[in-house]
Parts: sequence; structure tokens; C-alpha cells
Amino acid sequence: MTCRKCGVEIPDGCACCINCGATVDPVQGDTKQQGNLGSTVVFGDTRVMENMGATRIYQEKDLGKTVVFKPAEQRKPIYGWLVVTEGPDAWKDFKIADEEVQLFLGKGEDCQLQLQDGKIEKIHASIRIKDGNMTITDFDTAAGTFVNDEAITKIELQDGDTLKVGESVLRFRKC
Repeated sequence: MTCRKCGVEIPDGCACCINCGATVDPVQGDTKQQGNLGSTVVFGDTRVMENMGATRIYQEKDLGKTVVFKPAEQRKPIYGWLVVTEGPDAWKDFKIADEEVQLFLGKGEDCQLQLQDGKIEKIHASIRIKDGNMTITDFDTAAGTFVNDEAITKIELQDGDTLKVGESVLRFRKC
């Protein structure tokens, strides 16, 4: 609360101004700080003032921090993911979006599933999602592509399958 005579801020609980000694009596319409900043107590009733309409003031309780939420980010649904369990890129993972797409696996810069394995080719294999199924196709590589320890040219991947390319082993999980 502020002193009406000198304008100095008066601490809560004081009956008089610490600067000029004026008595402190709450008057209708006065406000004072109570508790944390942002909490306001109003003495008196609401009143109608000319050209302003009715003003209603409520005793407000402290609600804590104000948090502003940003709009939810639009994320693509995930079909599944591949996690490298062995090899130079161990524990690297690749999330695979649930949309018809073709991804390339290899060590080349153009590969979406890029590994740093010296024993695989620049574009070693292709992973394709079509009609809700995921297939892997080996590109006739010297080292080959293995799914569950069997050499493949093309196969549909199932949840839990293990892929081996060069020295890297990847585990496929379907969402």
C-alpha cells in the first residue's frame, strides 16, 4: 500500500507511514500487495464509473508461474526403427516414418540410413515401405546382406529381425 500523504510504500501490517507518520486506513478501492507478486486484495465493493461501465474485481489467489505452450509439433507417425547393436555405429538408431518411401542403407552421403562401416558399399541396400510392409533389398553387394543370419536378395522384415551388413548388426522393431 502507498501512503496518501508522501507516496512512500508502506510495509504490510504497519498502522502508520514509516516516512511521515500518517495513519494507514484502507479506503474503498485501495489495493495492496499480499503474498507473492501478482496477488491483489481489493477493499470495498465494485462500483460503476461514468463512461467505464461496471468493473468487477475478484480476490485472486496466486497461481504460480505462467507457462506458455507452443502448438503441438506435427510429427509423422512412426512405422518402426532400426538400432545398430554391433559395429562402428553401435547404438545409433534410425526412426522410419509410416509412409510409402524408399530409403538407402550404406556409407554414402546420399544414404538416409548412413553407417560408418568400412565393409559396406556406398549404397548397400534399399529399405522400402509399401502397403504397410517393409522390405529390404540387397544391391548385389560383395559382402551381402543378411536377415536373421540368412543371405537375402529381397525379404519382408518382421518385428525383431536382425540385419547384418558388413560388420554392423541392426535390430528392426515395428511400432
